[in-house]
Amino acid sequence: MPPAKRVTFIYRNYEGLGIGYLASYVRSLGHQVQLALYPDPWSDTYVKQKDKDSPMVGRLQTRVDRQLLRGIVEFAPDLICFSTVTDDYQWCLRTAGTLKAATGAVTIFGGVHVSSVPERVVVQPHVDHRPRRGGARTRSPARAARRLEGGRGHPDPGDLVRARR
Repeated sequence: MPPAKRVTFIYRNYEGLGIGYLASYVRSLGHQVQLALYPDPWSDTYVKQKDKDSPMVGRLQTRVDRQLLRGIVEFAPDLICFSTVTDDYQWCLRTAGTLKAATGAVTIFGGVHVSSVPERVVVQPHVDHRPRRGGARTRSPARAARRLEGGRGHPDPGDLVRARR
């Protein structure tokens, strides 16, 4: 049996049911799964703060980013999955670039933003794949992990659309 792959799911702000389902499914196939929730302590979800550009918030953002990224790099994922909404898309792109450089992992971008403007997402340099279908119905992360298991590099195109460069 091929070795299990390490798969990280990154979701910003709060637990998402769809991400939970996908992570659970991938884990049930024998892969190691990391769920990295990115807390946004100054958003309306947690603490209302009017001035998001204050020096204090900038320092807090840097600290939170550093801690989150360190934990992911230490996990050493083979596959990193992002679920994005439009408000978080740029953050996800920056984070994907940083993590790809540090780990060499393959990235999959899914979520509402990707479903809304897929043609804009697949041309981004830090996006390797996007699901062909949106939502939790897709099994893209599981199929991608199986493909990586076999040493075939990038995931099978059946359930994923490969990014264009």
